[in-house]
Amino acid sequence: LFAASLVDLNEHLAKEENLLFPFIMAILNTHHRGASLPEFHCGSIENPIRVMEQEHNDEGARFRVISELTNSYSIPPHACASYKLVLEELKQFEDNLHIHIHVENNILFPKAIKLQELCR
Repeated sequence: LFAASLVDLNEHLAKEENLLFPFIMAILNTHHRGASLPEFHCGSIENPIRVMEQEHNDEGARFRVISELTNSYSIPPHACASYKLVLEELKQFEDNLHIHIHVENNILFPKAIKLQELCR
């Protein structure tokens, strides 16, 4: 599950860096110039945001399964140091992923949508 997550997250981050974030920057630049929004190949900002939010939901679901399989990242008393480290790092990865998702879903995306509306 974690290996699949890394593949999917790598693709997700590439979409953010190559499509979504440049789109948001274009909206911001348009707003600063007081110009009208140009046509974008993906329509409005809501379209790529919808995809990103679905991918966030998918990763959340995947990590719920990982958490269940690891008994909420519980370290067995007989676990070696390597096993303990893996569980600690996996838990930290999930925690950081939730922060990433929260910041985008609840801060960045709503602001980008509002900014787009100001430019229309």
